[in-house]
Amino acid sequence: MAHLDPVGLARWTRGFLGLSGGVGGVARPCASPFWFGYLCAVDDTSPAARRRYDELLRQRTPAQRLAIAMSLSRAVRGLAVAGIRSAQPNASPREVQAELAARMYGQEVAKRLFGPRVA
Repeated sequence: MAHLDPVGLARWTRGFLGLSGGVGGVARPCASPFWFGYLCAVDDTSPAARRRYDELLRQRTPAQRLAIAMSLSRAVRGLAVAGIRSAQPNASPREVQAELAARMYGQEVAKRLFGPRVA
């Protein structure tokens, strides 16, 4: 799988979901500062729920928010590794790590870390 930047990911997601309505949601500008004004794929959260979530998050200390982010990051990484293992059941642990690096950081970084790979 090619590395997707936030713009590419948003475009892919909108296309995959057929967004002009999609799965019960509509494309809208993202509130997250990490999306740099690009569109979110789906927003199925009510404004009241979003406000409550934001309120609860603001009550957390910076250390608690960092712990939440790190936990989510570990979960996403675990899902990615599971997907790689499912698609390539005979891959060695090094091959799994190389593919994970390619997905997370791009082919050039993976090549520097693990050497040339068979596509």
